[in-house]
Amino acid sequence: MLQLRDIKKNYIIGQLKIKALKGVSLDFRKNEFVAILGQSGSGKTTLMNLIGGLDQYTSGDLLINGKSTKDFLDKDWDNYRNKRIGFIFQSYNLIPHQTVIANVELAMTLSGISSEERKKRAIEVLTEVGLDDQLYKKPNQLSGGQMQRVAIARALVNNPEVLLADEPTGALDTKTSEQIMNLIKKVASDRLVIMVTHNPDLAASYANRVIKMSDGLITDDSNPYDASKDVVFKNQVESIKQIEKQTKKKTRDKTSMSFTTALSLSLKNLFTKKGRTILTAIAGSIGIIGVALILSLSTGMNNYIDKIQRDTLSSNPLTISETAFDLNAAMSALEDIKVFEKFPTQKKVFVEQVISAEDVMKRNDITESYITFLEENLKEEWVLDVTYQTGLTLDIYDVKDVNETKVYSKLQTEAQSGGPFGGGASPWTMLVNDDFINDQYDVIEGRLPKDKSELVLIVDQYNKVSETVLERLGLKEAGDDLEEVDFSTIFDKEYELTLNDQIYVNVDGVFRLKAPQTINFDETLTLKVVGIIRQNEQTDQSVHSTGFGYMKELYNYVQTESMNSEIVSFMKDNPNLNPLTGTAINEATYKTVLRMFGGNDIPNTINIYPSSFEAKENIKETLINYNKENKDSAIYYTDLAELLGNFFQQMVNTVSYVLIAFTSISLVVSSIMIGIITYVSVLERTKEIGILRAIGARKKDITRVFNAETFLIGGLAGFIGVFISYLLSFPINSIVYNLTEVKNISTLSLPSAIVLIVISIGLTVLAGLIPARGASKKDPVLALRTE
Repeated sequence: MLQLRDIKKNYIIGQLKIKALKGVSLDFRKNEFVAILGQSGSGKTTLMNLIGGLDQYTSGDLLINGKSTKDFLDKDWDNYRNKRIGFIFQSYNLIPHQTVIANVELAMTLSGISSEERKKRAIEVLTEVGLDDQLYKKPNQLSGGQMQRVAIARALVNNPEVLLADEPTGALDTKTSEQIMNLIKKVASDRLVIMVTHNPDLAASYANRVIKMSDGLITDDSNPYDASKDVVFKNQVESIKQIEKQTKKKTRDKTSMSFTTALSLSLKNLFTKKGRTILTAIAGSIGIIGVALILSLSTGMNNYIDKIQRDTLSSNPLTISETAFDLNAAMSALEDIKVFEKFPTQKKVFVEQVISAEDVMKRNDITESYITFLEENLKEEWVLDVTYQTGLTLDIYDVKDVNETKVYSKLQTEAQSGGPFGGGASPWTMLVNDDFINDQYDVIEGRLPKDKSELVLIVDQYNKVSETVLERLGLKEAGDDLEEVDFSTIFDKEYELTLNDQIYVNVDGVFRLKAPQTINFDETLTLKVVGIIRQNEQTDQSVHSTGFGYMKELYNYVQTESMNSEIVSFMKDNPNLNPLTGTAINEATYKTVLRMFGGNDIPNTINIYPSSFEAKENIKETLINYNKENKDSAIYYTDLAELLGNFFQQMVNTVSYVLIAFTSISLVVSSIMIGIITYVSVLERTKEIGILRAIGARKKDITRVFNAETFLIGGLAGFIGVFISYLLSFPINSIVYNLTEVKNISTLSLPSAIVLIVISIGLTVLAGLIPARGASKKDPVLALRTE
């Protein structure tokens, strides 16, 4: 039951104050059909808007069941409109992109009613107004009378206490007007109906109370009512107060629009503008496409680097040597280096920090106990092979037949400095186990060695061996224009392996290398080539470089024999003398020379060949755990593949970050454009805002509707951007493969795609916040008047 006490309403337009209501006091019965008559400008519509909570009075009071509304907040007025008020407008005010049943259900979504119950009640009320066969049509498919019936159904669906009708037949013909008025009169039998009209005949025919207004005042009331004299009303008010006192809480509920409802409203609106929505999303996706392509290339490059590391696992084993490169120390040292300003103005000379070898190179003291640790802790399934080298030099003589006489010449078997043009690595390589060889190589002639006296020649995929290696193997004379060597020539080749005591003689405390003709080659070990092996097609980078491969047994044989040789015994007795010159040497040189002659059987280089990339990580973890437990005698390893991989990954990532930063500018531009589109949408949907506010939607619900719209556009833009990037990856990968034979260089991972879609949504929602907030602040009365 409504009571108005001295209601005044003023509008301020610039410097002008307009008094729309000048002190209106009215009481309304619980059930009656009230018609408010008056000419345009009399204040009748303003009065209806105040009663409906669409507008607030300047002074006075509006009482609902005896309770003042002076302390009402926005949420209270929203709840009041949703639960107690139903509006019927002259222009119907239906949301065009919603179906008939959706328009009717809308008010119930704010009341928290389940979808099943909403549908049931909507169908019932639409059946009551005779529209049960029009449920899923859009408003533009209905006649004027049918649209007004939908508006009445929407007003009744929440079973409001008060029904407000603003010129409900103003846009209808006479026959349809009669049907609508009969329907409203029927509704008035069990609730309060207040109709604003300028038609006195209509008021007299249907209303049981006619109130006339002029110039913001009540001039006549055909059936006045004073609630203060109504005993029943007083008892009802007292009962409500007692209930509130007992429950100790306000009876006001809160209306709320779920994000799902907001999404539904926005989605249906976007579907009515499919072309613009798609074009907006495509424009918004441009920035996403740029970032996605860069991420795809970055991911593809990093995957390629990882693949190279996996493929080169065997050719780049974990190496533990007496001198190791500490990657962590190097990175730490680089971070500590101070960055100087170019062309400084200070009159000072700055000291540049230099990373010394001592900072990044670690000296490892490999002991027998460490070898034992490796043998006990490296699991068999982790390791394909482990090779140990002690720094021993193999002394091998080339054998040639000259005029049916064997001529011997000593070959250089140790590695040379100066890189590939200066000789490079040794052409003599210790073979890893047969399983490893069989996995990476094809035997193209002969067989694999089975004895320490047998060798294999290792060639590359093209059967090539460098000219320098062939010369150092005695298969080519320096200066010859030899272009190829027959397999038969290689298999006919013999070499003689000599031991220290067979080629060195002590002459007055100085060991001299014997001339070849004085060496008894009948006592030496003859080496024969028994096979030729070539890297297979499945292997990108093989474990061994080209040259001769020998078995571990050969190396171990020489090492064992050398330990007891005369030159080694002499060095152990004379640690300060060079056995080859008789001159003094320092400790470091002594250790190197002793190892060269096989006088130290503790390895100075250990190569661990992991069985897989995962096994490699397990091995590294084992080595790190050893260092944690033995901090004073830590042994550092070198992982060349990881070192190079990390360097290239850092370079790829740096370039990617720079490119993404530039590309992100287009993301910002796209977001601003979507913000503008949202602002245009707000202007287009102003009337819808008014309708939503009239049925009880809060300001934050209006904001939510437009946030939902930008959410959908952002999601669509992100999806289109990711999808187009995915499609572009096919031609990109094809072109790159044809140029470089590198596969899948453009690869957008699923997590990256999801993140990009989320970023697109986030940016578009952010760009739409200002227009969305502006929409929520629109005056519902003005919004309803918008065409």
